[in-house]
Order: sequence, then structure tokens, then C-alpha cells
Amino acid sequence: IKKGKVLVDITSPDGKSRRISLEKTDGTWGSYSGRFKIAQPGAWKIEAAIGEDTTHGIKTTLLAQGTEVEKTGMPARADVLEEMTRVSNGRLMTGDDLESLINQIRALPDPSPMETRTPLWSHWITAASLVFLLGVFWVGRKLNGTF
Repeated sequence: IKKGKVLVDITSPDGKSRRISLEKTDGTWGSYSGRFKIAQPGAWKIEAAIGEDTTHGIKTTLLAQGTEVEKTGMPARADVLEEMTRVSNGRLMTGDDLESLINQIRALPDPSPMETRTPLWSHWITAASLVFLLGVFWVGRKLNGTF
């Protein structure tokens, strides 16, 4: 696009419409960018077109999630936490038990060192050494006169 503008019409779930103009991104061919903050949950309709001609535009729907997964300031649900500890073989503790938890962590034994094994047949040095030694053997036989 040399002369036209890329315009985006955004329609909120309650029917209010807003138009934003996308800016050309430097360094890339045919790339435009813009920003818009979604303020409410629901299905947002987005229509992009070049200039005022909307017959050849692109239309899509964006679904925005409404409520947060965790609401701040709300007390924790003890029944859910107890079920999580039961499923994961964990323990439910209060803030008063923090000192005993620290002592239990300190009393744990050191973890055993991890072994990392590298099979010799899958290493390139093994193949190179084998070819080198066979080459030395062959040259030695040639120099000795044994064919």
C-alpha cells in the first residue's frame, strides 16, 4: 500500500463502535500495527480495510474473557486447598507452622548426584578413533611389507 491507510473498525459487545488507524511498521514490507485496550468482556467485532472501501476488508470476532481467575482480596477457599493437597500428596499449613516447615526442609538429606551417561558408540570421537587406529594398522602393515 503506497497511499492508502489501514483502518480498523472495532465494535464492542454493547454496540459502540470505534475506528483506529494502523501505523506502518518500519523495516518490514506490508506490516502495520496499532493498539486498542479492551475494556469489557464479550464478543468484539473487528473489521479491517484499506481506506474507506470496506468491500474487500477482513472481518473477525475476538472473544474477551470477563472475570479474573483469581480475585484479589478474596479469602482462599479452604476446601479447594485441602483437595489440592490430598491429590498432590501434599500438606496444608498455616502461617504459624512456617518455622516447622523451614526446620523440616533443613533436615532433608542432600540429593544424590545425578549421573549423565554418554554411550560411547553414539559419540563421534569413537568413530574417529576407530578409523584412525585402523588407518595406523593398515599403514604399519604396508611399511612392514605384509599385504
